[in-house]
Amino acid sequence: MTTLENKKAFARRFDDAIHKAAPGLNEMFNHVVSRDFNPHSDLDFLKVFKLLYKGTYPDIKTVGRWRTGKSIPQETFRPRICELLSVSWRDLELGYMNPRTASNYSSGIEIEQELRAYPRLTASLQIDPAIEHLPPPVRETVKQQIDGVNALIKVLIEQQRPD
Repeated sequence: MTTLENKKAFARRFDDAIHKAAPGLNEMFNHVVSRDFNPHSDLDFLKVFKLLYKGTYPDIKTVGRWRTGKSIPQETFRPRICELLSVSWRDLELGYMNPRTASNYSSGIEIEQELRAYPRLTASLQIDPAIEHLPPPVRETVKQQIDGVNALIKVLIEQQRPD
């Protein structure tokens, strides 16, 4: 995918994530503004963003550029956007959303095209930071299982295919 195509795909996923998060955003928005949150409004998104986060925030033109596919958020805004929309940056950037919640925008074709752009990725399972909320014995068991699977993956990757 070209850079422009990546930006357009991001914009579709970003818009989709805003629509999915709208009920929760609406609840926050109603406490401050006497009307419902409009998921199509850049200004409403920006107002909720400002409500939740202190410090630097994007201007209305920047939010508009994200939603129209003209740009992708700077690194400084990404964690806050993900927290606000309850989605990972990987989901927004590459479209790897849970199939149950994925939109029409993150189709298998799109994901397949994006994966071709990263042919040298090392295969391994990653442990979600939320694992730290598990009781210590369970957490250690899960970590051991993941380490075992990663060791198996490494062996399988290093094996040469028969000609």
